[in-house]
Amino acid sequence: MPADVTIDILRGSSRLKALRNWRKLTQAELAAAIGVSQGFLSDLESNRRKPSEQTSAMRAKALDIPGEWIEP
Repeated sequence: MPADVTIDILRGSSRLKALRNWRKLTQAELAAAIGVSQGFLSDLESNRRKPSEQTSAMRAKALDIPGEWIEP
């Protein structure tokens, strides 16, 4: 995992948010890329909701990262 992402996580961001910020994407941009609403993505970032396996795979693909980087 890149150092910038690790630093963001240590500062309190969720893994998903830190990775999204690292890729310089807004919530709206990432949500559109994976086919979910911005509100749903916000819930995923704050761990209020859990993604399906398909959504998890789409997040990793949109961020161009291994899936295990997102899941705790």
